Amino acid sequence: METNLKSGVILKHDVTELHVKPATSLNQKKIVIEKWHREDLKELVSLYIHKWEKKIKVQVEDFGVRKMKAR
Repeated sequence: METNLKSGVILKHDVTELHVKPATSLNQKKIVIEKWHREDLKELVSLYIHKWEKKIKVQVEDFGVRKMKAR
């Protein structure tokens, strides 16, 4: 969806909406989606780390999410 508001991704039930400014290039749209995926993944990983730290009695000092060229 083209809008003059801030770019971002919104989940509505089973629909994913990409909000971007008019005349946004395909590459810029890709960047917005990748950023949203990274932020969502970091949040999810944080929850799992918090859960498993207690169960296996370890302390995670830091974690990161990287974009990989190959699997």
